[in-house]
Amino acid sequence: QNTKTPINEYFDQWLNIKKNKVKPSTYSGYKIHIEKHFKPFFKDFYLETITSTDIERYLSSKLDDGLSAQTVKSHRSTLRTIFSFAYKHNDVKENLVKKTDAVKTDKFDYHTLSFAEILRLLEVAKCLNDYPPVLLSSLLGLRRSEALGLRWKDINFEKRVAYIRSTYVRTYDVEGHKNNLVLSESTKNASSRRSIPLSDFVVSELKKIKQQQSERAKSPKYSKQNLEYVCLGKYGGLINPQNLSRHFKKILKDNDFDTSVRFHDLRHSCATFLHEEFGFDLKDVSLYLGHSDVKTTGNIYIHGKVNKKIADTINNNLKSCYSILPKVC
Repeated sequence: QNTKTPINEYFDQWLNIKKNKVKPSTYSGYKIHIEKHFKPFFKDFYLETITSTDIERYLSSKLDDGLSAQTVKSHRSTLRTIFSFAYKHNDVKENLVKKTDAVKTDKFDYHTLSFAEILRLLEVAKCLNDYPPVLLSSLLGLRRSEALGLRWKDINFEKRVAYIRSTYVRTYDVEGHKNNLVLSESTKNASSRRSIPLSDFVVSELKKIKQQQSERAKSPKYSKQNLEYVCLGKYGGLINPQNLSRHFKKILKDNDFDTSVRFHDLRHSCATFLHEEFGFDLKDVSLYLGHSDVKTTGNIYIHGKVNKKIADTINNNLKSCYSILPKVC
C-alpha cells in the first residue's frame, strides 16, 4: 500500500491551516506561490521522498524563467516555512530547504529626497488628490499601506498624535484572477503598530484635508461610504496603491524631480533627513518608522516611546516655509 503523500496535497493542507492564522496579504502571497509556481513543478513529487536537490532545481528553474532574484528568494522563504511546519509535526525528518543555497540578491539602490526637496514636493502636490498620502509618507514616514489605511478615528487632534494600527493592502484572488483591496486591522509587524507625534503643520494640513472632504461630500457625485479614511480619491473612492505609485511618478516627471524615486522612497527620505539633517539617533528614527530592529533603520534606511522632539524639530524647520506650503485647494 502506497502511504506516500503527494506534495501538492500537503501544500493544500498547509495553506488551509494558514488561512485564518496570517494576514490576508500574507495568505494571498502563499496561495500565489503554491498555485502558480509550486504545484506545476512539484506535481509528481511526494513529501516523503523529495530532496534538497529537487528544491534547488526548482529555484534554479525560476531564475531561468526570468523571475527576479528577490522573487525567487520569496519563493524559497515560503518553501522553508512549509517544510518547517512539516518538520515540527513530524511529517518530514528535516527541513530540506535549510540545506539549499540562499538566493543572492543585489542590494537595492534607494533614491531619497532632501528635506528641501520634500518641501518643494509638498508645494507642487498640494492641489492633487495624492497630496494626503504624500504628506503622510514624507513627514511621518508611513508605508504606503499605512497611509492609505489611516482613518480619522486614528488621529487625536487634541493630543496631536496619529495611531498607526491598520493597513490598506492588495490581495490576489487566484481563482478569480483578480486583485482585491482590503483593510487589514493589523500592521506589518508588532513594532509597526505605533503612535506618531504630529507637528503643527501636519495637524493643520490634516484639518484642511478633513474640511475639504466635508465640502466635497456635499456633491451627489461624491461617495459617502469611505469618509472615515484620510486618503480618498476625487470622488471619495479609496485610493488604489498601484495607481498612487503611478501618479507619484507623474508628479516627479512633471516637476523635474528624480524619476527614479519610488513612493516608498518618501519613507526612506524621512528617515534620512531625520538622521542626517536633523541629527536624531537611529533608535529614535527606528521607533518613528516602526522598525522591529534598529539595524534595519541603519542598514537600509540610513521599544519605547517615539521621541516627541521629532515633531517639534520638523515643525521648527517648517516654520520659515509656511508661505510656500499647501493651502486648501
